[in-house]
Amino acid sequence: MPLELVFQNCCEQREDPGDDVTLHPSFPAQHEDGAQCTHSTFTNLPEGDEALVHPSLQGEVTGLSETDGEEPEIPAMPSVSSPDLTSFDALDATLMRGIPLRQTLQWGAHLWLSDPRSMRCWLMLLSLTGAMGGLVVFPYFPLASEICFLDFVCVHQTDDRKMQQGIRSIGAFLASASELRVLWSAPYLQRLWCVFELAAYRKLNPNGRIVISRIMTEVAVLLSFAWVQLVVVGFWVARSGPYGGEPWRLLVVIVCAGLPTLASMSYAAVQKQDADEELRSQLTNFDVMTVKCSSEFDRQCIHDAITRWYGSLSAFNDYIRGPFCLEVLQLRRSQRGIEGHYFIVLLLPTSSFFLEGSLAVFMSGVPGEVSISLFLAAVVCFNLMWIPSVVVLGAHLTQHGVRVGRFRLRPSLLEPLLIFVLCVILLAVGIGATVAAVANGIPAVILWNIVGLVFAAVTWMKCFRV
Repeated sequence: MPLELVFQNCCEQREDPGDDVTLHPSFPAQHEDGAQCTHSTFTNLPEGDEALVHPSLQGEVTGLSETDGEEPEIPAMPSVSSPDLTSFDALDATLMRGIPLRQTLQWGAHLWLSDPRSMRCWLMLLSLTGAMGGLVVFPYFPLASEICFLDFVCVHQTDDRKMQQGIRSIGAFLASASELRVLWSAPYLQRLWCVFELAAYRKLNPNGRIVISRIMTEVAVLLSFAWVQLVVVGFWVARSGPYGGEPWRLLVVIVCAGLPTLASMSYAAVQKQDADEELRSQLTNFDVMTVKCSSEFDRQCIHDAITRWYGSLSAFNDYIRGPFCLEVLQLRRSQRGIEGHYFIVLLLPTSSFFLEGSLAVFMSGVPGEVSISLFLAAVVCFNLMWIPSVVVLGAHLTQHGVRVGRFRLRPSLLEPLLIFVLCVILLAVGIGATVAAVANGIPAVILWNIVGLVFAAVTWMKCFRV
């Protein structure tokens, strides 16, 4: 007799309302149709059918006897239902944290979404405090003395006789200077003094170095540092707490960080294109007689010096519109999107974030291989090689534009969108490769570091030329 029929026979025997029914704890108290089930005997099963009964049930039914038309009187026992072992609430919550970190890394979530041991935010706070303190104290560090000639300070501004002597001596300073550093702004070439100093330096010092520094670069770096710090804090908050690491929380941080970044890149790209067009127009249409000068005395002194060096004012105009225009445009094109020493400032927030996670994993007691893999893959490769290379590539494309052959991509808003999407894809590839490398051990981490080093070398050589 099949096992299902045996249980059916048991449940077909209904008890009178006043009779007590004894149920074994391993049997359900209620049948699917609501009828009470009673114990029958299973001792008179045909041969061969006993094998169909589970061994645990055979032990329960051994020794029971069956009487025709009579049912044994067994003392009543309280009905006990079997526990639902598939319910999450019935499991001890601590068992869910017994999974080794190496196993969790194979599906890649916990490495980036939460830490095995929270280090709070001490590293990020110390990093922020150290960065701000360093920026304040750095100007007072004892460094090698550098002598410079700053025209507005070195040339007397109130005494006409001393001012004339200073203007006539500018040529000597320009001829002996090893470098001319230009604090660039949009109306730079509209000032007679600025154009005169550039042209005079190239005339008197042909081998000298001209460096163009945007006056808003430091402000942009400071704002970028503050923005990166806020984004890092947002990621730290998103992975903390009882709901830390949930995809929707990380998505909110990514959207809040990405949209302003895209808007900033778009604005910078449009401003850069407009500035280049204005610069080219100013140089090609240059006329020394129409350039602004606040003092007629200065104008006359500069005109006398130009006539002495270039022969005439018209010859000076031809020089500005021709060779000088090409040189300035070449300087603008060869200028870096961001200076190397500014990367140290911008990498402080991300470095503290990854070091905080790496230190938390190390102190959680995981195997040393996992800690070393995480440090090399996340801190060294992704943070110190991959992220700076993506930033350099994005800054280079934003400054020089995306070109198809010799034509630049238009319209202006489409170009920063493509650059932003490219940077996001590269960062996503870096995150995925880091997770996969840590999950597969030291050999994969070494391979990932080699790939990151090659990518960084190619990017910096092509986009970060000296």
